[in-house]
Amino acid sequence: MLEQPGRSITAGSHRVKALDIYIEKNSKDISEE
Repeated sequence: MLEQPGRSITAGSHRVKALDIYIEKNSKDISEE
């Protein structure tokens, strides 16, 4: 991580955004049920 902080941060942010969207979709499906 420390060797390539830039790439690690960008990859981490992309994963976090994807997880947020994934969780939002799942939470909506669960709330609908």
